[in-house]
Amino acid sequence: MNKVSLQDNMEKQRKRLEDQLEEIEQMKDELDKDEYEQLKKETLEQLETFNKGLKESEGSKKVELKESKIQGILNAQVQQEAAAIRVKIQKIEQAYHLKQVNLEQLTKEKLNLINQMSSELKVPLTQDEQKFQHEHTGKGNFISQKQEIKGDKLISEANDQIQKHF
Repeated sequence: MNKVSLQDNMEKQRKRLEDQLEEIEQMKDELDKDEYEQLKKETLEQLETFNKGLKESEGSKKVELKESKIQGILNAQVQQEAAAIRVKIQKIEQAYHLKQVNLEQLTKEKLNLINQMSSELKVPLTQDEQKFQHEHTGKGNFISQKQEIKGDKLISEANDQIQKHF
């Protein structure tokens, strides 16, 4: 059931309870005193319970909205981290082209950074990143995708290497 129809149903239910209360008031003279008091009391209790549930539902919607905002913030942070990692990949590639790091260092560091994006950040990789990861991961290569990656340490070491050469 979608939110609009749920909200409509809740409004209809509240309206029915209010109408029922109004009918009880109109029939006051036709009912004996105990019956009138009992019906009125039950209807008011139902209305009160319904209104409490409605308020809780509104509170729940606020929590959902906050959770949605938090998720959006987290997603933005993950995207920023992924962008920072891609910049580090570009820097290490640049260092390789300037002959500041060798091919083995480039491959190892780039693969670790790509694995960090895919396994830790769960960021979709570009086709080039996927291809690089596939080509440099497996039996014959020096690093396994399942190997534990210490991303922060690796990034720090890559930055140190780059700084030494600049």
